[in-house]
Amino acid sequence: MTLGRLVSAALAVLLSSACGSSTGNTAGGGSGAGGGGSGDAGSGGDGGSATYAISVRINGNGSVRAEALGLDCRAACDAPGQAGTHVSFVPVADSGWTFDGWGGLCSGNGPCEVVVHSDRTLWATFVPATSGGGGGSGDDGGIAQDGGGGSGGGGPGEDGGTAQDGGSPGGFAIDLHPTNAQGCKGIMPSSAPVPRSISLELKYSTSQGNWFDGLSVDGLGDVAAEFNSDHGDYPSDERRLVVYDLDGGVAGQVPGGFLKSQPDGFLSHRMAIDYGQADTLYGWTRSASNYLILDRAIPNPAYVTFGCQYALPPISGALVQCWGTDAGTWLQYYDESLQPSSTRNQIPDGGTLAAIDERGMVIEDGPSDLYWMDTAGARHSGSIDTGAPSLRRARQLIGGGFDTGQGVLQPDATAMSPRPAWLSSRDGLPLVFVRGGRAYAAPSFVSSSRCQRRIELLLPDGTSCGTIDMREAEDCAGGPPMVGARGTVLEVAPLDAYDGGTRTIEYRVFLRLLE
Repeated sequence: MTLGRLVSAALAVLLSSACGSSTGNTAGGGSGAGGGGSGDAGSGGDGGSATYAISVRINGNGSVRAEALGLDCRAACDAPGQAGTHVSFVPVADSGWTFDGWGGLCSGNGPCEVVVHSDRTLWATFVPATSGGGGGSGDDGGIAQDGGGGSGGGGPGEDGGTAQDGGSPGGFAIDLHPTNAQGCKGIMPSSAPVPRSISLELKYSTSQGNWFDGLSVDGLGDVAAEFNSDHGDYPSDERRLVVYDLDGGVAGQVPGGFLKSQPDGFLSHRMAIDYGQADTLYGWTRSASNYLILDRAIPNPAYVTFGCQYALPPISGALVQCWGTDAGTWLQYYDESLQPSSTRNQIPDGGTLAAIDERGMVIEDGPSDLYWMDTAGARHSGSIDTGAPSLRRARQLIGGGFDTGQGVLQPDATAMSPRPAWLSSRDGLPLVFVRGGRAYAAPSFVSSSRCQRRIELLLPDGTSCGTIDMREAEDCAGGPPMVGARGTVLEVAPLDAYDGGTRTIEYRVFLRLLE
């Protein structure tokens, strides 16, 4: 269905009420133990003579060795392991690369020692040693389940692609322009970063009602391609994400349109367009994929007994507020894969969740007023006079509070204050938290004779630390780079001609450049 039909139908549904909330888990297998980087190769098994498949998947340039399995793996390998076998995995980085961390079976970047008990997958990530943004523990990794870690999903015939190690291919160039302003030490990269360049062949047919809507990146460098379709006789949200790893292989699929980049994975949202459909959040990571039904489109408000809304913290996961006729109203955090990660906190009835800031403080829309509240349900202010701005579209600020078109709402303030010039002059640009929350990244597309994709780095007070300029050889089309979770940057080359069935798309991933 067309975008116009989608929006019109969505607006119609917003006028109706909703009920029914549930969570689902579409991931298989048990989770490995964390601790100091070791774990069990599965959570079940009879400890007898059974043989299990241990899969190794590698991001970047390096190998993984396991003497007990006779394994010396590059890219992707599968080895049989007898139940009860003790296995030590050893990462070996190629020249110019460094080991960045385990995911799935082990976590962190320390030794990986396991005992085989079931089929499991181990991820190892290597990053360029000179990438200006490397380092870090890599402890947000996970596993990639073959065939996808999500339910529902991809359109007909979407394929993976191939990956090549980047540099400055095809005339692509990066220029760093630091300002050396006070307080900017460690904010700008010290040298031009080396990207990972990937080429994908995306197969979809516009004549059959399918189309491609763009790319997004997560903190591990996985890239989600969003597809949409118009297949049904009735309005429905047919968006879905196909997730590709750093080698161009399909790592997973998840319904809905892109909502948020996370340290490991993506949040997506599938809207309820027609009666009876579910408004649903999905969380995809390499190790799990879950969903949360927020509400359903119900024509008669008399039958509404339950409903949820959400707000997105700056880093990962979602804060969800739900109410039920017999359960009151409560708040609860959900993690990257939409598993509940905290206990429910009951809050005063009658309000709805409007926004959440960096501190974890909530703007609650009560029966007639907005007010500050913590996630335990305690109010921290009187009524807020905001002039009715859309807080869902407001930009979160480092240290707390929001920037809106009408002004700045400072932490715990009850009225707007004037916007400083640095915010007004960058109106409409994303402000992504980078460098551990010490700076913003503001990506933009400079449509001039040079046609630059630019990332400006700013201190919390608006001081500019400089720009990272990315230039294609002959690029006067496209958009800004994307800054995802953990400071990972995605830059997409100009799209080539589409032949009606296949589009080749090239992009560059700067893994954890601004972490």
